[in-house]
Amino acid sequence: MFYYERTAGLKKLWREARRFVALVLSSLLITALLTVVNPTAANAAPAVTSLSVTSGTTLGGTVVTITGTDLATTSSVTFGGTAGTTLVNTSATQISVTTPARVAGVADVVITATNGTITIPGAYTYTLATLAAPSSLTATPNFNVGSGYFINYTFAPSSGSTSTRAELINNATGTLVGVNAAAASGNSFTGLLPNTSYTINLYAVGNSGTYAGVSAAASATVSTSGAAPAAISFGAATLSLTQPGSTTTQLVASLSAAAVGVTFYRYTLYDSSGVTVIRTVDVNTTSNTFVGLTPGTQYKASVKAIGNGLMYLNSTEHFSSVATTGTATVLAPNAPYQTAVTSDSISFQYDMPTGAIAMRATLYDSTKTVVITHLPNAGIGSTFSGLAPNTSYYLGVVAVGDGVTYLT
Repeated sequence: MFYYERTAGLKKLWREARRFVALVLSSLLITALLTVVNPTAANAAPAVTSLSVTSGTTLGGTVVTITGTDLATTSSVTFGGTAGTTLVNTSATQISVTTPARVAGVADVVITATNGTITIPGAYTYTLATLAAPSSLTATPNFNVGSGYFINYTFAPSSGSTSTRAELINNATGTLVGVNAAAASGNSFTGLLPNTSYTINLYAVGNSGTYAGVSAAASATVSTSGAAPAAISFGAATLSLTQPGSTTTQLVASLSAAAVGVTFYRYTLYDSSGVTVIRTVDVNTTSNTFVGLTPGTQYKASVKAIGNGLMYLNSTEHFSSVATTGTATVLAPNAPYQTAVTSDSISFQYDMPTGAIAMRATLYDSTKTVVITHLPNAGIGSTFSGLAPNTSYYLGVVAVGDGVTYLT
């Protein structure tokens, strides 16, 4: 009896123990299943608590660290609709991204992950970038006859600039004396003063939507040199005035040597007194030919060396001796000859001599009174009509010259 009751008690205890174990296992299984299928617990949307940087320039390139929760599956971060670069998923609570270039203004930051998207309105502000000044500026003073005193400058343009503005300051007066709004390396400021200090300021200019105004100045200060301007001297050089060849209407004024510092020569032709000016010509050569002169006439010439007014001043006038143009030739007509005679007309033939521009034929009566005059430019002949029958006439022929080289 005792044995039976003990056995029954053990069986009951065993059943209760199995029921308890089954309840515990069922509870654990249900909990595990709920954990796997509950989207709220396993796939919570990302959340952001802070951005390490909240502003940067329009050039982009700023690294922003974003801190929050559930960030591990982040696939993109945009700033004002433009995707950032170099996205690094450090952990579920932190990511980093590099800002893209964008126009100035406030931008929303949008984080997209597999478990959701979050928008942070106005979280990042783009500010206008500041241009760096041009670099490697060198300024070199110099001088030449064509440009006078000048300063040549070279530089490296600033990255991102659309142009470079160059300004020149006269340090003695503090005034702005030169501007080049589109300067290029190798340009020069010309027409400067000798022995004067100048400062060149270069400014980088960028796109107004990307950069804030112009850059700070890159500056260089230099001084021009040179002695006080002096008048040009011809030294031992002489000026001659001669007739070229057999021409009768030209004279050539020639310097025996060039003068130093000349920008051009001014030749002046006078009458024989050297007082009345006939003609003035400016040329870059050491000689000049005066044309269209009167034959058999005396002239006098002078030359003046014109300087640049900076290092060289104009010379005094340098005179030549008097020269005479060649004399004109008086034309002699060829003898005419009769070619035809009618009851009321006579025809003559004649040839034009060298240098004639026309022939003038005149028919006279027996008293040497002019009856008819012809001026045939071809000069090959004339026919006189409407004459009286059985009447004697005289013919006179004149060769017409140009009045300069050949006289009538």
